[in-house]
Amino acid sequence: MDNNLDNKTNSSEEEVPEAAHDEKGDKPAAKTIPWAIWVAVIVMIIVFLYMWQR
Repeated sequence: MDNNLDNKTNSSEEEVPEAAHDEKGDKPAAKTIPWAIWVAVIVMIIVFLYMWQR
């Protein structure tokens, strides 16, 4: 007999709801983070050059 004292369900046996599935066009974070880093580096260089000229 299995006692479930804290009323937790066994999440590994539950199905994933339809809303949690990936939508078409979603990009994984692993592909978007490097682009964000490159943009941040370029902006920092532009700001540094602007400040250095003054």
